[in-house]
Amino acid sequence: MPKIYTKTGDSGTTSLYDGTRTGKDSIYFDVLGNNDELTSRIGLVYVLMKDRSDSLDISNILRNIQSTIQDINSNIAKAKVTISEDKVTELEKYIDIMTSELPTLTKFILPGENFVDANIHMCRTQARKVERELWIMNQTIEIDKVICQYMNRLSDFFFTLARWETHNFIIPQV
Repeated sequence: MPKIYTKTGDSGTTSLYDGTRTGKDSIYFDVLGNNDELTSRIGLVYVLMKDRSDSLDISNILRNIQSTIQDINSNIAKAKVTISEDKVTELEKYIDIMTSELPTLTKFILPGENFVDANIHMCRTQARKVERELWIMNQTIEIDKVICQYMNRLSDFFFTLARWETHNFIIPQV
């Protein structure tokens, strides 16, 4: 097995997929690193929810989201990977299904009804952070608009998932 370390990044630069050496302080690596953090956070939510029986198969949805984020990172790193508009539509479908099972939202939501809900909200805020960075990056480097749409919808997905989780898996106190 080859060594995990190459020492090529010891001087503060690293390569994008196309071989371009870029400073580790570049917006590229802010976006890539924050997306990596997001997939790790999603991994925690996956572990917390994977043994549940639910109508949507949330575990599978979360794994698909992680894969899509990896594809987004490949695109950002200049690999020839595209994100289909179907991915945005798919998130909208899940949001609509969960929303149809929820009462009307009438008050501000505070994260932390339980450990799962709190971690889903961490995914939501991390997705928003990545979205903001993508728009900053887009000022100098053109970003595929579908990627920005996906990240916007992803934070909406996590907001709705947190509500859905709280509604379906927390027993109200009487």
